[in-house]
Amino acid sequence: MNKELSVAITSAKKGGKVLMKYFRKKFIVEEKNDGTPVTIADKKSEEVIIKNIKKTFPFHAFWGEESGEHGRSEYVWIIDPLDGTKSFARGLRDFGISIALQKKGDIVLGVVYLPATNELYTAEKGKGAFKGGKRIFSSKIDTLDKSMVYLDTNRKKWEADDLWDKGSSLMKKTEIIRSENGTNKLMYVAEGIAEAYVGLGLEPWDVAAAGLIIKEAGGTLTDFSGKETILLNRCISSNGRVQKEILNILGGKNNNVEN
Repeated sequence: MNKELSVAITSAKKGGKVLMKYFRKKFIVEEKNDGTPVTIADKKSEEVIIKNIKKTFPFHAFWGEESGEHGRSEYVWIIDPLDGTKSFARGLRDFGISIALQKKGDIVLGVVYLPATNELYTAEKGKGAFKGGKRIFSSKIDTLDKSMVYLDTNRKKWEADDLWDKGSSLMKKTEIIRSENGTNKLMYVAEGIAEAYVGLGLEPWDVAAAGLIIKEAGGTLTDFSGKETILLNRCISSNGRVQKEILNILGGKNNNVEN
């Protein structure tokens, strides 16, 4: 294990301890300018994560959901300190922490930690994907009629309605489960529990770590046009075997709507 991965894991677990300190406790849920919720747990978790990484890599740059972009370096840590704030605030357990390391624009490391269940997913570029140190692989199912697909619509009703309209054919072909947040669902794709995840209203910190883990597990993550990127709003992630079929239903040029 290289130093960057070790530090990312330690930082994610430290952030997880912060989240569990507030989990199912009373706190205020605020609303950011973009309409997304934020709590003291989000902010404190990000502070702890960045502080821990800086101890070892003081000259690296950071891009956090709560603190934004700061520092200049060919190495950029992309951090989501609490994915699933709505679930967290309601006392549900499906929330997580995502930490990715970008080198010269390329994601080379990804860590996803689910504190409530103590599940840890990791990947380094070219070295495979792991859960709790054990290698994981995406599912081998290659048709939608046998697939489980998670559909994550965001707070913007017009986008959700648009996706449901476009996805009518998809829903007829497969089992759709509606979801409210994506980190653990993306990990279901990575470890072969589900075949695909379709999400709206996403940001780079939502998919940077998960995208690498899924790719290293044998899957793929793209926008609705089929482009592999973390700069997306709409995401299709799958085991790779049903990606083309989903893209044919939902994809097409100019389908990647901006926030």
